[in-house]
Amino acid sequence: MASNRKGALLVLISAFWFSCMSILIKHLGHTYSAYQVAFLRNALSLIPLTLLMRHKNLTLYSPRWKLLSMRGTWGLAGMLCYYWTLAHIPLAEAVMLNYSAPVFAVIFAASFLDEKITTVTLWCIALALCGLWLILEPAFTGPATGYLVGLAGGIGAGAAFAMVKALTRQEPSLRIVWYFAASGAILTLMPAIAHWRQPDGFETLLLILVSLSGLLAQMFLTWGFERASVSSASPSTLATVIITAIAGWVFWNELPGPKALLGMCAVAAAIVLLAFDRPTKKAHL
Repeated sequence: MASNRKGALLVLISAFWFSCMSILIKHLGHTYSAYQVAFLRNALSLIPLTLLMRHKNLTLYSPRWKLLSMRGTWGLAGMLCYYWTLAHIPLAEAVMLNYSAPVFAVIFAASFLDEKITTVTLWCIALALCGLWLILEPAFTGPATGYLVGLAGGIGAGAAFAMVKALTRQEPSLRIVWYFAASGAILTLMPAIAHWRQPDGFETLLLILVSLSGLLAQMFLTWGFERASVSSASPSTLATVIITAIAGWVFWNELPGPKALLGMCAVAAAIVLLAFDRPTKKAHL
């Protein structure tokens, strides 16, 4: 139980940094492509990550490099969808769709990591899906495509969350995050060059801050899931929704519609209720 509480606290810290990153990307999203932002976020992260790896005497090679790379690919897919969505629909709704990831993470964990799905979990998943339907109902500000891409991002992030939980049992956190950044930088290099826009001095600083806040969010998230079950740690991610909802209202005058707000509450309630699940079987990779 103490480990679960510590893990939840670390994920809460991750949520703060994720909020900072999301607000910055929302600001930059109409100027820079998701590919360029994702490339810079990952490439710049590799510098401190590599130095930390050397400091900890960790090698880059792992016998599970295929799974590490797969986790990076799923994480990148979720990242690109999320970055694109931030520029096309209200901030709070984009974040909520991305933070449906814990629900999908539980589904993936049950399917591939031998974590048990209880009756409570099934009801939580049903509640979350109803909430997502309300958010996706095409009556809100912005094109319907933005909501569908946002949902795809949540699914991709959910798969990545489940893989993180599996990998932390056998891999150090630093190596998991390094592979995530390396996979993202490699896969977005060519698209980023094709859509490149040269930033000025101030925007360069903002892009560096995106990378820094994203790196801190990823590190604390990985440490959190290393210490707690997916169900126990996931509710802490909802702090991001509160922070970004306030930011969206203050900076962009964005207020969710009644159906969207009801859907967000349903998804949030489902994720909180998932915390009542107890850790179950461990994965064997």
